[in-house]
Amino acid sequence: MAENNIIECPVCSKRTVVQPKANVYQCLACNFKRDFSKPSKPKSNIGFPLIATLAALLSLFILRAVYVFSNTPDMQQREVGSSTAPTPTQHRIY
Repeated sequence: MAENNIIECPVCSKRTVVQPKANVYQCLACNFKRDFSKPSKPKSNIGFPLIATLAALLSLFILRAVYVFSNTPDMQQREVGSSTAPTPTQHRIY
């Protein structure tokens, strides 16, 4: 009994892939061609390091902003029992 190897094209999904040469497969419908004797190109894995770097920079920016804004005179906590009106010594001129 003859072995029936029907290969579906990964691009057009038709069953029109033929093997014109050893290790070479070609689709007759969309001209997709793949040579398995050549090593395939490795995929670039820049996505994770890029996202991690951006997340770290954003975190540092947020921490710096929180530190700067928490040390401004208006944001510092006043002692309990003090009046809410600022005294002349609490005013700062920049």
